[in-house]
Amino acid sequence: MSSILAVRAADLSGLFRRDVISQSLVRRTTGADSGPAVSGNGLAVLVVNWLIAVSVYTFLIYTLNNLFPILAIVEDDASSSYTPVPATGKRAEEQEELNAVDGKEDGKEDGKEDGKDAFIVEDGPNPRSKPITSGLLSIDLHLRSIGGWRSLFRGFFCMMVHDICVVAITTALSIIPFMPSSVAFTAAMLIMAPIQTAWTHIMISKPSQKFFWRRIPKFSLVLRATALPTITACAVFWLTQELPLEAYMAMIGSTSDPREALPWALLMLLYLLAAVFFTIPVQVVLTRVQASILPEDEKTIVPLDRALTLHRDQGKAYMSIVDAWRSFSDAGWTRLLKLYVKGFLLTVLFR
Repeated sequence: MSSILAVRAADLSGLFRRDVISQSLVRRTTGADSGPAVSGNGLAVLVVNWLIAVSVYTFLIYTLNNLFPILAIVEDDASSSYTPVPATGKRAEEQEELNAVDGKEDGKEDGKEDGKDAFIVEDGPNPRSKPITSGLLSIDLHLRSIGGWRSLFRGFFCMMVHDICVVAITTALSIIPFMPSSVAFTAAMLIMAPIQTAWTHIMISKPSQKFFWRRIPKFSLVLRATALPTITACAVFWLTQELPLEAYMAMIGSTSDPREALPWALLMLLYLLAAVFFTIPVQVVLTRVQASILPEDEKTIVPLDRALTLHRDQGKAYMSIVDAWRSFSDAGWTRLLKLYVKGFLLTVLFR
């Protein structure tokens, strides 16, 4: 769902630029803008430019607008409450004396006899490290440290399989008479929910030797956990994105200048408001529910929000929708919205 929304944002940001490009292509096709034939070197340059453009576009759409926000949704607000500071010299001797007074004769197990490796806690407030998802650069550096540049596209193949299957199933179901496209799309998303859940698990967990289809959870478990948030996400997507866009495309079909039908800035504003107040909250709930059924033996690449595992102590198989909503902190919302804003601005800038 989030991948489709990211593509929709990019489509809106480049709506009128594509109109200019299409007019240029028409002129070249009709010969109105003729020029010299492209040489072999020129063709090679075009191919290289196309590959660079595809790579940048994929990074903007997938990494910035999908991978980074998903990590922010599941990350804990802070890691350890303090960092041990090695004590040396006089402070180490004082620490050993305190250990002796308290009757800790085995204090040398924690620190060497010379006291150089003893650890004490600094006075004052405990320092708290910033979350990894507090900025784009910190996420980028963290992912590169895990698996190089390929880590920036973790789960991409699984996402492609998911989206292609969703399109195929939606098309097949739309052939059924009186089947609304919105219902067909929702049914396709429910059928592919296990693969979408596996995609989320691949993005947030450490690299595994398993192929993605071996990491797909049971359909019954995924359906019980994600059916309601998936249906809600599809409804929100259809009402806030597809219908307004279809209405807009119908309006520009009746005029020669798209800008006369509806101001571009107003359309973007409506899209952003719908995304902030409807789409993003639904995506947060769905992602956190999916993350809650991550197998216990899977380790995450960011500190996992402890609220995502509390249901196990209660004997439940997954987190409820209410818990997924209530447990997402204000700090998490702040980080997530900042990432979405930065990703959207960069996407518009490089379009």
